[in-house]
Amino acid sequence: MSSGRSFAPLRLLAGGLVLLGAVLGTTRTAGAVTAPAGRTLSPTTFQAYVAASEYLDVRISPSAPSQTVRVTSPAGVVTTCTRAAAGPVFTPAGCSTSPSTGVIGLYNLTSPTAGVWLVEPIETGYVWELRVKSSPVLAAVDGGSDTTAAVTAATIPGRVWTESYRMLQTGGTPTFSFWYQSEHGYLYRAEHRAYNGVSSTFASDATGVRDTDLGPCVSAYRSTDFVGPNVLPNLTLPAPGECGDPYKIFFEPPAADLPATALRFDGTTTWVRPPIANPTISALAFAPNLATPVKDGQVTFSVASFTGQLEVLVDADFNGFYGDPQDRSIPAFATSGPVAVAFDGLDGLGNPIPEGSPVQVRVVIARAGEIHFVSGDVEIRSGIAVERLNGPSPGFVDLHWDDTQLATAGRACVTPILDGTAGVPSAAGVHGWPCADNSNTGIGGSWGDARYLDDWTFVDVQVAEELTVPALVGIPLAQPVVIVAAAGAAGLALLLRRRARRARSGAGRPPALVG
Repeated sequence: MSSGRSFAPLRLLAGGLVLLGAVLGTTRTAGAVTAPAGRTLSPTTFQAYVAASEYLDVRISPSAPSQTVRVTSPAGVVTTCTRAAAGPVFTPAGCSTSPSTGVIGLYNLTSPTAGVWLVEPIETGYVWELRVKSSPVLAAVDGGSDTTAAVTAATIPGRVWTESYRMLQTGGTPTFSFWYQSEHGYLYRAEHRAYNGVSSTFASDATGVRDTDLGPCVSAYRSTDFVGPNVLPNLTLPAPGECGDPYKIFFEPPAADLPATALRFDGTTTWVRPPIANPTISALAFAPNLATPVKDGQVTFSVASFTGQLEVLVDADFNGFYGDPQDRSIPAFATSGPVAVAFDGLDGLGNPIPEGSPVQVRVVIARAGEIHFVSGDVEIRSGIAVERLNGPSPGFVDLHWDDTQLATAGRACVTPILDGTAGVPSAAGVHGWPCADNSNTGIGGSWGDARYLDDWTFVDVQVAEELTVPALVGIPLAQPVVIVAAAGAAGLALLLRRRARRARSGAGRPPALVG
């Protein structure tokens, strides 16, 4: 999508410096330019982990328009740098200024508290460079007396990330990589090949494009238009953090010395680079609605070490198999903690299941480390290749996508494979297209123009819990029943008789636990 603003170009430099303002095609002595060739757009914010004995530099381009950058330390101390334009003269407020280049910024920020700093570009602002250093060296180009080599030597790589990235490109089709760290330990590298989005976005979580008809965070597992006549209102992209913690997007490999957790700028504790944790399911139960003659109610359970998609399966004909036409599969989203999924009491054919019929309920987590790479409004790319860097069988992974519902008519070019749901090996780069056309109409344009393209991958797991929901009829219960485990027929009958006697003796008791 086009943009009428002027922003400083983005560069990512080796050696721990995230550079967001080098002129296109130039290099810097702080390290070799790697990628991408673009510009950072608001409202991108950045975070950086800085130890108590370390320092943070924030630099702003001398050629940028007026802007403000606000930096918050893990101790809650706020420092602001404003660059205001007054005719041809820029007047910095609260900033340090280089006498030789006019570059302004905030240098050698430090805190006695180790943790995560927040860097917020405000108004039309954007950050030019972020650097975490082991010592308070400052190069002459920034008004200091140290050499550039000394600053480079003190720079600590892999300490800066964002949770959603907006990039403006004025030309070229660079190839570049981002690294994606999950809350539960999985780490991916995605290589975006021959890429130009003009104004494009990068976002990753365990949902991607969601289908709000299925639930607020249930994945649609498909790409979608967001402009034009083909927009579907139920297919949207959640805001970062709306559907569980998003992946942290690093601009270089995350530093090996990053802690598992750290204090944040807002006083809370957050994960940074935790080890892999395997998901679990516990406390599976069913609370039937005894006021109706059908088997509706709430399936409840708890998950741990998990954020993502799962299924609640119902064996409606109680034959021990979950794939019959009468059976149900209910998609759901969960984060670590208690989960409740409503069941309407209907079988897979839409018929009510009588309360007097037993059913089997099974909760299944089939995917751990699920990640959706959502590319917003990309004009051209030759493909995307994704590598999982840890966990079982690390290496290049199969990517999945579903573009089958996107219109092909009127598009300047079409991606070669519309249906990638079975998984396509990504090492050579997949899900690309050969043309660039920034139409922004949702009718014409290149394949990715005005669309959210969702590519996902995951680690296969099989974590499941199962529960028998027995027939419950003719029992004069005075309060709700919660079924927590399967029981033999004799044991279940005894429990129900005891519950019935208690019901006759008084009301107002907690729910009975049957199981």
